[in-house]
Amino acid sequence: MILTSDKFEKILNSFQGLKPILVVGDLGIDKYTYGEVRRISPEAPVPVLEVSKEWNKLGLAANVADNLKSLEISSTLCGVIGDDSRANLIEHLLEERGLKTWGLVRDSSRHTTYKERVTTATQQICRVDYETKDPIQDEVNRRVGARINEFSTSHAGVIIEDYGKGLISEDLCQKIIKDFTGKNLLVAVDPSRSTPPT
Repeated sequence: MILTSDKFEKILNSFQGLKPILVVGDLGIDKYTYGEVRRISPEAPVPVLEVSKEWNKLGLAANVADNLKSLEISSTLCGVIGDDSRANLIEHLLEERGLKTWGLVRDSSRHTTYKERVTTATQQICRVDYETKDPIQDEVNRRVGARINEFSTSHAGVIIEDYGKGLISEDLCQKIIKDFTGKNLLVAVDPSRSTPPT
């Protein structure tokens, strides 16, 4: 079946009457460092990238909320960030896109996930990850759970985005599913293959 422009427009228009969607998941920033390679480093057999531009984008579950925004679907993002300069950056990027930051919980024991991709026009040279993958501490988990419980009454459904960074446990996932399905609300889950059962 071919999706015509009229049909696509009709689908988009149907979204506008929806209540907001809650997006719960691991949050991060994707940084892109782009340039050209003209030589190999004399210090080691690695390419030297001459950088021409750099930019930051919302990543992980924040990218899902950003995609919903592109479809004109309102959403609230709920997840854990560090208490560092990159936490400030992710809040700035969300506000710049007109996305809510009410559901963000800061945790000083964690890094805000930050993935830098070093790339040319033809290939990605490497990726540098700054992140904490340990399970979320109980006190922070309770704060996240309280936010989710608060939002469940004012949202049309929830999307659970698990990227294996420590937020989504089996216990938290089951609680969210039980809470939202108990209210006859939509639940969608994008699981990580690396998250162990509890």
